[in-house]
Amino acid sequence: MMNTTLEKNTIPDTWDELINTLYNLRPVKTDKAYKTALNTLSIIIDISKPNADQKDYKAALSKLITEYESIHYPIEIEGDGIDALQFLADENGLSKSDIGRILGNRTLGCLILNRQRGLSKNHIKKLCEYFSVKPELFLR
Repeated sequence: MMNTTLEKNTIPDTWDELINTLYNLRPVKTDKAYKTALNTLSIIIDISKPNADQKDYKAALSKLITEYESIHYPIEIEGDGIDALQFLADENGLSKSDIGRILGNRTLGCLILNRQRGLSKNHIKKLCEYFSVKPELFLR
C-alpha cells in the first residue's frame, strides 16, 4: 500500500506516481489502512512547496481519512461552527488560505477563522462536501 522507506526529498511529483508509490486512494475500510493513510498524509503534509498533483493528492487522501473517522471515530467538538472548522483544518493540515480555496476565495478562510465573517449556507455546503461531514457540525 505504501512505500515506507520514502524520504521527504523523494516524494513523487506526478499524480500517477503518487498513487502508485504512496497510498492508492482507495476508501479506508480497516484500522490498518487508516494507519497507513495517516502515515502517508504525514509525509505529504511535510512538503514545503507542493505542486498541484501533490496538493490534490493530499486533499483526496484527507477526505478518505475524514470519511473513515466520521464513521469509526466521531468527533465531539465544543463550541460553534467556526470552532469545528478550525478543528477540521488543524486535523487535516490545512491553512487559512487552504480553507479559503475550498470556499472559492483564498481570503475567506482567514476572515472566517478570525471571526470577521460568518459561514453562509454556500460555505457550509462546500465544507460538508470537502470534509464529508454533516451540516449540523457547522450550525451550532
